[in-house]
Amino acid sequence: ARFLPWLVFVFFLCFWQSLRSVSRRPLVVFLDKLCIAQHDPALKAKGIRGLSTFLDRSEKLTILWSSRYFTRLWCVYELATFLRRGHTRPVKLFPVAMAWVLLLQTGAVGGAIIINELGKGIGNQDYAQSFWSFLFPWLWAILMIFPLQYLLLGVMADVLVLDEQFKQFS
Repeated sequence: ARFLPWLVFVFFLCFWQSLRSVSRRPLVVFLDKLCIAQHDPALKAKGIRGLSTFLDRSEKLTILWSSRYFTRLWCVYELATFLRRGHTRPVKLFPVAMAWVLLLQTGAVGGAIIINELGKGIGNQDYAQSFWSFLFPWLWAILMIFPLQYLLLGVMADVLVLDEQFKQFS
């Protein structure tokens, strides 16, 4: 019974596309960095020539965005190709730095839980009712706020750059 959640997780991780295809069409994702051969110049050129076909048939474009995104010709080409038809297909932007924010936030919460559980396991039965069982997890969470805020301020600064970049993109 203890391993049941892990087994369910692995099952869905491995077979989700097959299960989904029973009731809906399969979800297909094209990742340019992975789907276009980077090691062979001939295959790379062929992949680049076919890129517009992938983008024309795409329902939406998801961009893993950083402040350097519009400085790379490849990225500008992809976005321009996707938007060239004048359709109103959605473009979603996800700041890459948000991954670090989410990781740190998860670490803060998870760390507080682990600290609390370790304190209970020390052998002191009164720990769960003591002041320390309350204080240690909160101290951990408070210490994690500073790097989390630092990262969030960086993300916000990048988002301000994004606004300027979009104004220059035409």
